[in-house]
Amino acid sequence: ESITAILADLARSDQQGVSNKGTIVGAGGVPLLVDLLSSASSTTQKHAACALWGLTCDPHTLSHVLSSALESAMGPLVALLGSNLEGQGYACAVLCNLVSDRAARKAMIEHGVIEPLVLLSTSPKGWLRSQAAGILQLLGTEQQVAAGQPSHRGGKMDEARRAWQKAAAEGILPARSGRRSSSLSPTPPTLAT
Repeated sequence: ESITAILADLARSDQQGVSNKGTIVGAGGVPLLVDLLSSASSTTQKHAACALWGLTCDPHTLSHVLSSALESAMGPLVALLGSNLEGQGYACAVLCNLVSDRAARKAMIEHGVIEPLVLLSTSPKGWLRSQAAGILQLLGTEQQVAAGQPSHRGGKMDEARRAWQKAAAEGILPARSGRRSSSLSPTPPTLAT
């Protein structure tokens, strides 16, 4: 756990203008962090997701994560959304950073991200709820809901539509306009490790 916490701190910080992110990537840290997303320890999972969030905040290391670990990371990240209260925010933040990539959006949908995001988007008002709803918007879910297209995961589109309506009514998201928003803020509200 403590090594993963140190990696999370290093991935989130730059010291004297020197980025630790490239060092972590260069040392082969991404596959290790992806493996740790499936650790038996929820704290280790949280720190691994936090480190991946830090790495995906930088365009250079984001491209490395996308090219080398997208498929292996997606399943564990989606699983964290539904099972690890400590790691949900960081997993969501990683997905916020990845959702702008077409291959990442496809992988998210294939790994069943719709259902946990719908559940998070109907949770009490807050940062995680708005980010989950925003990711759903960027995944194109709102166009599918508006067009009455079937869900990727059973009957979840009705829930997605209700989540959108509730979020829009509360001012968390704009009403559906057919345009994609880029207003996600992939920074969890607290970075305590």
